[in-house]
Amino acid sequence: MTTGPNAMGYPARPYSPPLTPASSASKPITWTCIRPHRWDYRTPIEETLEALHDVVKSGKARYIGASSMWAWQFSKALYAAKLHGWTPFATMQNTTTCSTAKKSER
Repeated sequence: MTTGPNAMGYPARPYSPPLTPASSASKPITWTCIRPHRWDYRTPIEETLEALHDVVKSGKARYIGASSMWAWQFSKALYAAKLHGWTPFATMQNTTTCSTAKKSER
C-alpha cells in the first residue's frame, strides 16, 4: 500500500493512469461519464474538478458526474467549475438505496 498525500482521496494523480490503455496496441478508451463517489474532505474541490476537467479535455471522458454528496457540496462544485472555466458536473447520482426507498414509501 502506498503512503503520502496521493494514497487516499481524490487528488489529481489517480485520474490519469487508470484511464490509459495498458499497451500502445490497445484502442484509446473513452468513458461516457466519470464520477467520483463521495465528497473528499481531504482534497480541495478545486483540485478534484481540475483533474476531472483535464480528463474531459484529453478526450478520455465526455462528461463528469457527482455522487453521494449534499446539495451544498454539489452547488460549491458547480460554482467552482464555473468560476475557473472547468467542465461542470453533468449528472448527480443520489444516495437513495432500496432500503431508504422503502422507508420513504411509508
